[in-house]
Amino acid sequence: MGWMASHPEIEPDESGRAAPGTTITDVHLSVLGGHADRGYLGLSEDAVHMSFAAIRAHYVVVQFFNCLCADCLRELTQMDALREELELKDLSGDNGVPLLRFIGIAVHDEARRVAAFRKKQKTGFPLFVDRSGTLLEGLGITAPPAACLLERTEQGVIVRALAAGSDREREAFVQMVRGLTE
Repeated sequence: MGWMASHPEIEPDESGRAAPGTTITDVHLSVLGGHADRGYLGLSEDAVHMSFAAIRAHYVVVQFFNCLCADCLRELTQMDALREELELKDLSGDNGVPLLRFIGIAVHDEARRVAAFRKKQKTGFPLFVDRSGTLLEGLGITAPPAACLLERTEQGVIVRALAAGSDREREAFVQMVRGLTE
């Protein structure tokens, strides 16, 4: 019995991926980057874990990667460039809550490798580790690189878009994220 089979609340689309509009189970991942990451995400100063529900933003872009995957690192760099581009715009949303935040989640990886990678790579958004890869698998994606757009609502955290695989799918995802800021 796989992870998807044990979570009937996640409705896959015809490709086996979580369908847009699906509410996902929240996560609790250790904060690796300290005060700067907590501040960027709007977490309390003493937060040890991050959850999607705790991030102070209407939308969260999640870039899944692995430090040993060349395609993953290329896409992580591209996502950081998108973050830089969009943060030049006014991303303040309703009631002072930011419209959009970016995070990276390393799957099937180790915290020490991700921490060393972050020092070397200098990404402009927080990185977390899902060592088991259950979050990515729960979205119906078998391996990184992949990206996911989540929306925080009163009903929970909802998948709005997924991108894994083709450059065409990736470009459509990027355009959707850009559209949020227009």
